[in-house]
Amino acid sequence: MGGRGDRHPQPAAYVKDGLDVQEERLRAGRAPDEPGFGEEPRERWGVLAAGEQTETVPTEPGCYLDFYRAIAAGGTPVDPAGAVATLAVLEAARRSAAEHAVVRL
Repeated sequence: MGGRGDRHPQPAAYVKDGLDVQEERLRAGRAPDEPGFGEEPRERWGVLAAGEQTETVPTEPGCYLDFYRAIAAGGTPVDPAGAVATLAVLEAARRSAAEHAVVRL
């Protein structure tokens, strides 16, 4: 299934390697308003696995510009409650890895 050779005993898993393509494109001098700027090539798409079946899934295009336009307009592009919930999941994952145990949310 790709990835780092990890096994996924869960009923289903989504595996995606690599980082958002927007950063590398900015570093290469491309403008974020270029057509296709946030789109990933097929070879970088993720894989959805359920049992023995796998399916390559297109990555949703990113758009840094939408985020910064929302901030410039005085908006909050990320729901603060969602950000806190995401941090709780990340912290539980860190604890689970460190303790080799299931951490309930």
